[in-house]
Amino acid sequence: MADVHSNLSSSLSDTLIPNLRQWRKDHYEKSLLHYKKTKEFEKEFLDAQKSWNKLIEKISEYKSAFYSACKTSKLADDAERTASDDQRRKLADKADVARREVGFAKTKYQQAVNEAREQRPRYESAMKEVFQRTQAFEKKRLDFFKQIYDDYSKFLEAATVDK
Repeated sequence: MADVHSNLSSSLSDTLIPNLRQWRKDHYEKSLLHYKKTKEFEKEFLDAQKSWNKLIEKISEYKSAFYSACKTSKLADDAERTASDDQRRKLADKADVARREVGFAKTKYQQAVNEAREQRPRYESAMKEVFQRTQAFEKKRLDFFKQIYDDYSKFLEAATVDK
């Protein structure tokens, strides 16, 4: 039994462990806190999302501006309806300004949404490209580990057959 164990131990330390160490050295360079590949993939995803996130923030800003302009316009219209004749002229001017603000905010909001529609295919293709690179790296890693585990099971089978 000791011979089987020593044969198994030597075959593992002679072939599998150096392969694992070399593969890890080649594919998983260590930076200060993280593995470089992981950092690279995270950075690529962030870069792909950067312009899209700016666009979404702009849409959100224009949306809130549009809805606040609508609210202001509605309040101005209500105040104009309930006001006396003297105040109605002043409030009519304010209501007109508020309606123009609504139109201006609405066009800005629609332009931002249309820009997002135009940018979406580019964003999706950039994200798919990064995702496919990460998937290819992960597939190589899984294939390597399958090979290592197959080799390990062969060593175990050989050790049990010799026994």
